[in-house]
Amino acid sequence: MARQEGGGVRRDEHGPAEEAEALVRAFRDVAEPITDLLGPMPYGVIQTLLDPLWEKGVHAYFKATNLGELDDEMIHRLCDLHLAAPGPQCEIHVHQMGGAVARVDDGATAFPERSMPFPAQRGHGVARRRLRPIAWKWARSVIAAAGPTSTGRAYVNFLSEAGAARSSYGEQTYARLVALKNEYDPTNVFRRNQNIDPLGAGA
Repeated sequence: MARQEGGGVRRDEHGPAEEAEALVRAFRDVAEPITDLLGPMPYGVIQTLLDPLWEKGVHAYFKATNLGELDDEMIHRLCDLHLAAPGPQCEIHVHQMGGAVARVDDGATAFPERSMPFPAQRGHGVARRRLRPIAWKWARSVIAAAGPTSTGRAYVNFLSEAGAARSSYGEQTYARLVALKNEYDPTNVFRRNQNIDPLGAGA
């Protein structure tokens, strides 16, 4: 929450809970919420909210893309795909960006395309191994539905396939990350993630 101080606006502090209630009231007025979790919440509670859905040992697969626009046609396509999901743990997330995030230069961090209005994330997890191919096929179909509105990039934390990291960052940022990896982890010890190969391999 931004607070007015001395003619300027500070965006690095939160205000009183009463002010927050007024700011989020519009979300509650749109329709009766199925679940309302807006309010003060301990950090530990936030970190465990999804634990019942993602039980230990679940086989998870994520695909994502950045959307340049979100029109009615795209919304209808995503709704149809969600209705056709092969299980209750199949999810389509559409996040809206902008604001303070977009005011950071693309080259200032490893996270590119900060001005992208709608990074679309699709996540899926399924505990039974035999359902994995069906779930993965569905996940890919969701991203394919983005069509020409997709920029071909995505937030790297929303990707399961390690080779996708290079396209996520873009060539210039990826080259900078490879240089850092060569300096601090040339033997690629830390590779159990969306890996940055010291040799610059991957696509």
